[in-house]
Amino acid sequence: RHWMEAATSGGALLTAEQIRGRFNPGLTSLMLRFLHVPINQPLADVGVAIALVILLGLIWKRASRRMSPPEAWLGWLALAPVIHPLPWWHLFVFSFPLAVVSLDRALREWRHNQSFGVAAMAFLGVGLICASTEKLLGPPGLFLEMACAKSWGVLICAGVLAYVSPRAVSRS
Repeated sequence: RHWMEAATSGGALLTAEQIRGRFNPGLTSLMLRFLHVPINQPLADVGVAIALVILLGLIWKRASRRMSPPEAWLGWLALAPVIHPLPWWHLFVFSFPLAVVSLDRALREWRHNQSFGVAAMAFLGVGLICASTEKLLGPPGLFLEMACAKSWGVLICAGVLAYVSPRAVSRS
């Protein structure tokens, strides 16, 4: 009984902005905000998080099949804040290794094949993860916070890594 009370206390103890607003850049929050689910219904958060685990997990499992295990692990780690119901900004530190490796691989791809688009996408993903805040960008940053840009940046970096990894494997 006490565990369930503690697990469901967020809706009573935290503000709407912390649970579904700009301080929660996860996709679970974004989906529940668009569905207008009240913050005091934590089972909805659990349900959406489970659905995202299944959907994004299947996508990443397929996308990372040609990667080395350490590269694939970077994606799994980075997906945690994207899916988590209350990641807040600090949990996105889990996405930094993916961001760095995807940018590195994209820059190698650019030098090798002159494919500027891949490098631009990697820079966009890293920028969304690191710089999409109101404090840094003002009103556009607030828009990016509300759009959960950090999560979209993770997905972009994961997509870049999945795109360039088969090429890196074939050149090695």
